[in-house]
Amino acid sequence: MNALSVLAGEILAPAGLLVLVPLLAAALLAFLADPRLAGWLNALAATLTFALACALPFQPGPSQPGAGVLLVEPLSATLALLTAFTGMATAWFCRAGIPAGEGYVPRAWPTLFQACLGFLLLALLADNLALAWGALEAATLATVLVVGLPGTETAVGAAWKMFLLCGVGLLLAFFGITALHLAAGQGADLPTLSWTALTDAAPRLQPAMLSLAFVFLLLGWGTLAALAPLHAWLPDAHARGPAPVTAVLSGAMLNVALLALLRLRRVVAANAGAIAPGPPLLALGLAGLLVAALGLWRWKERGGNDGHRLLAYATLALSAVAAFAIGLGSAGALLGALLQMATQTLAGTAAFFCLARPADSRGWRLTLAAALLALAALPPSGLFAAEFLVFGATLPAAPGLALPLGLGLLAVAAALTCRAADLCLAPSQPCLLYTSDPADEGL
Repeated sequence: MNALSVLAGEILAPAGLLVLVPLLAAALLAFLADPRLAGWLNALAATLTFALACALPFQPGPSQPGAGVLLVEPLSATLALLTAFTGMATAWFCRAGIPAGEGYVPRAWPTLFQACLGFLLLALLADNLALAWGALEAATLATVLVVGLPGTETAVGAAWKMFLLCGVGLLLAFFGITALHLAAGQGADLPTLSWTALTDAAPRLQPAMLSLAFVFLLLGWGTLAALAPLHAWLPDAHARGPAPVTAVLSGAMLNVALLALLRLRRVVAANAGAIAPGPPLLALGLAGLLVAALGLWRWKERGGNDGHRLLAYATLALSAVAAFAIGLGSAGALLGALLQMATQTLAGTAAFFCLARPADSRGWRLTLAAALLALAALPPSGLFAAEFLVFGATLPAAPGLALPLGLGLLAVAAALTCRAADLCLAPSQPCLLYTSDPADEGL
C-alpha cells in the first residue's frame, strides 16, 4: 500500500505528469483522422508538456536514495526542460502538417512525435536503469518510424540503418545493465538498479563485473550518442527524415545518451578496482572530432547542398566534445559539457527549422547563417564559451591531449564556417524539408 501511494504521488507530481501528458496525447492522436485538428492538439499537448517541465525545479526529491521511480536532479531537470522546449517549438512549427511524401500517413506524424517526446522525457528522468533502457528503446522505435515517413527508398533505407545500428546499441546496453546488476548484487547486495543507490554504493560494487558493464554500456549508449565510430546511423537519419524529427534527434536523443554516460562515469570512477572510465571517453571524443571535420570537408568536395547532412556532422562534433568533457570529469569540463548540450539543442533546432523553409527567403537564410555560425562555436556563441571551458580544463588534467583537441576544434569550426557560406549563399533552392539526393554520403 505504501509503494502504491508513492507511485501515485509521483504520477501526480510535475515529473510524472510531464511524462504522462505526451504519452496520453499520442494515444489520443492515433484516433484523430483530421490532420488540422491533430496538428493543433499536438501543439497544445507539447505546450502543456513544456509548462510542466518549467515546474520541475520546484518538485522535492525522494526522501531516501532509490525510493522513487523518477529522479529529478538539476542536470536531468535542465535537459528535460530543453527537450520539452524543443518539442513545443517543433509541434508549433509543424502545426499545419508537413509536406506529404510517397506513402506518408498524415496522422502518423503527431502520434509518433508525442510518443517519442514522452519516452525521451521518461528516459531522462527515470531513476531505474531498466526503466530508462525500455523508454529509450521505445523512443528509438518511434524515431525510426518517423525517419521512414517520407516513404522514399532512401528514407526507408535510412530508417532500417538506424533501426539495426541503434538496435545493436540497445542490445549491448542491455547486456551492460545485466552486468551492472550482477556487480551490484555481488559487491553491495543491492536489490535495485537505481542510479542514486548505485552511486552511493559504487565503492562496494564488484570491480571486474563493473568494468565489464562499463564496456558494454559505453558501446551501447555511445551508439545512441553517435560517438565515432558508432555514429553511422546519424547522417542518413538527418538527411532522409523530415526536418522536425532531425531537430529532436540532435536536441534530445543524444542528450539522453550523454546523460547516461555521465551517470555511469560517476559510478565507475568511484570504484577503485574498476576500469578507469576517462581514457575511453577521451579517445571517442577525439575520434568524433576527426570524423566530423572530415565529413564537413567531404561535404563540399562532393558538391552537395544537403544542409541536413551538414548539420549531422556538426552534431557529431558537438557530441564528441561533450563526451570528451565527460571523460575529463572535472567541474569545469562538466559545466562546459552541459553548456555545449544546451546551446547545441537551441542552435541546432533553429538551423533545422530554417532548412524546412523555402531557401529563397532572405530572412530564413540570415537566421540559418546565424545558427550555423553559432554551431561553429564562433564568439559570442555559447558553444564558444563551452569549448573554452573544456579546453581550459584539458590543459591541467591532460596536457598531452590539449593539442589534438585544439586542432580538432579549429578544424571543425573552420570547416563549418566555410560550409555555412556555401549553403547560405548558394542559388535559390526549393524547400529543403526532405532531401532528394540519392547518394549515400555518410562516413
